[in-house]
Amino acid sequence: MRYLRSLGVSLCVVAALTCRHEPAPKPSALRWKATPDTGGYITWVGYGVSFRTPVGSTIIPDTTRFAGLPGAEINAFVSGGDLPDFVIYVSAISIRPGAALRAWVDSLRAARNEVLNKEIAQLDPPTPRTVGTLPGLQLLPFCGDCEATEVYVQTDSFCIAFEYSLEGSRAERAKQESLYKMVLRSVRPR
Repeated sequence: MRYLRSLGVSLCVVAALTCRHEPAPKPSALRWKATPDTGGYITWVGYGVSFRTPVGSTIIPDTTRFAGLPGAEINAFVSGGDLPDFVIYVSAISIRPGAALRAWVDSLRAARNEVLNKEIAQLDPPTPRTVGTLPGLQLLPFCGDCEATEVYVQTDSFCIAFEYSLEGSRAERAKQESLYKMVLRSVRPR
């Protein structure tokens, strides 16, 4: 098995070095397709939306950090270092057609408030927020030393959640915030 895995990696490296055409979109976790663009970003398409992340972004199946929804973590090493400095969680939850986004997010919030610390961690009602070209809702969960944000948009049959947190020094948080805002500004229906 190890031999087959290393053979596969070797073939991928050889193919990447010998082919000079534009890379085809590659399927990834949860039916997201990633395509590098000429502007130095990766465009992700799936579940009725598209959005862009920094070049070098990778995706792994994961649950969202705060809401615990099944989804994926997309991360990138933007400034170098040992840990990714860009990490955003994305989830696509199937909803019935015509369901109201606010009702879905309110029910999620109510269920979480049942188990969250009543004194410091209760979630306030969602606030409206434009996400790219879509109307959305935002929750601000308690995160201790970080500043956490959850943003929700709706397509015909999915609720898409984006979660991220600002961590580290003021300079690191400012850089992270500009990256996350770029992602959210890029959200478009497909």
